[in-house]
Amino acid sequence: MKFVALITARGGSKGIPGKNLRLLAGLPLIAHTIKFAQSFTEIGLIVVSSDDDEILKTAESFGARTLKRPSEFALDTSTSDEVIEHFIMQLKFKEQTELQENIILLQPTSPLRKKIHLSEGIKKYSESKGSCILAIAQYHVTPMRSYSISGGDGELKSLISGESKRRQDYEKYYAACGSFYIFSKNNFMKLRKIPMDRPCGVIVERPFDLDIDLPLDLDYAEFLVKRDLSLIEY
Repeated sequence: MKFVALITARGGSKGIPGKNLRLLAGLPLIAHTIKFAQSFTEIGLIVVSSDDDEILKTAESFGARTLKRPSEFALDTSTSDEVIEHFIMQLKFKEQTELQENIILLQPTSPLRKKIHLSEGIKKYSESKGSCILAIAQYHVTPMRSYSISGGDGELKSLISGESKRRQDYEKYYAACGSFYIFSKNNFMKLRKIPMDRPCGVIVERPFDLDIDLPLDLDYAEFLVKRDLSLIEY
């Protein structure tokens, strides 16, 4: 089974201007995800989708194919599903049509990765009947202890009712961490969104669930990598 890797990297970012080209361990952020994808023999094609010419130029210099994304799919309100659909509709790599059915979505804002996690995801995708395989991370704080603020007086309202327990006695809960999604093109196009009717997860431990959104996240990633370069693996 072969895969096409789609790396989504828009130019605009309010949290960190020019985020996908910012350096981590001496390389642009997007380069780490490209090099990670290149280390898998199962991935036969790597495409970077971006509205930003500098990102596309950098991606090409690291060996990825590129797809210029229209500005309407690069807004703060644009969804990943819109970007994926644009990518699928623009697939014109006819010499590699056998690679186009199975898609691995990789986000450059998750540069700390272990190959074993994606390898497990690929194995689960090939063996299971799940509609999508995705990287998940355990909530650091259980949602059973989550609140909303009601009104302007600061009154707290519990989001989930139930008996109060010790933290370690609660069931474990997980959330998508954005490191990767694996799904089929046909299933996506049936729904025009990532098919999540029967998802299966690959548990990713700290710090591999780190998503770089703010300058502090990038500083933290740099700190971690300086201590242990093996946190970036390819």
